[in-house]
Amino acid sequence: FYQKGNKTIMSATATIQSSNVATTTAKTATTNVVTSINMADPTTILSSTTPNSKPRQPQTKKVQTYVYQDLANAEPSNLKTGSCHERVPPRNLQSQKLPSKLASMLSDPDLTSAITWMPHGRSWKILNRELFSSFAMPRYFGHSNHASFVRIVNAWGFRRVTKGTDRDSYYHELFLRGKPRLHERMKRLPTCHRKTPVDKDDKCPDFYELAKTSPLPAAPLSIQGVSTGGGGSEGESV
Repeated sequence: FYQKGNKTIMSATATIQSSNVATTTAKTATTNVVTSINMADPTTILSSTTPNSKPRQPQTKKVQTYVYQDLANAEPSNLKTGSCHERVPPRNLQSQKLPSKLASMLSDPDLTSAITWMPHGRSWKILNRELFSSFAMPRYFGHSNHASFVRIVNAWGFRRVTKGTDRDSYYHELFLRGKPRLHERMKRLPTCHRKTPVDKDDKCPDFYELAKTSPLPAAPLSIQGVSTGGGGSEGESV
């Protein structure tokens, strides 16, 4: 009887130990599951716990686009464009800044077949690239590298017309025919600066319509390639 009782007690003890082991195993497994959930992607957990919630939409930053301003009737002293260049450009053509060089070239009677103002006076165009590169550029820039000229033009903030009557002409709000005081306010853009993009849906300014309400004076004649107006600083070629 005592032997049977001992066996029963031992059997019960083994059963309890097995139950304890199973409980410990279950707790360990539960802990591992909780840990893996905590380590999971918060977005996944959020979507699984709140199926009806919507993901947060990223905020889109509005891009500022360029809008042309007609400054034909503006007073140069009221423009917030910083300090102006020297009023009298240096006599040496290659020491002038780009606005002075362009103004001189556009009023040079020897270059009328190479470069010219458009009829409205708000943009200019190279008519004969070969003649411009072989004759005008060596005289005003000391070289004939046309690609270098285009880079300088872009660096000064000029924009190219890509379609219409004035296609391939260049314009700048401050570079208007017969307005040298506006030329003085132009600045060369820093190397890291990018021009404000143009909205693809916006059309190029209608310079011919602007000329009807705000006509510009004719270009002054130059004397030996030196313009009577515009700015420049000695020792700076572009």
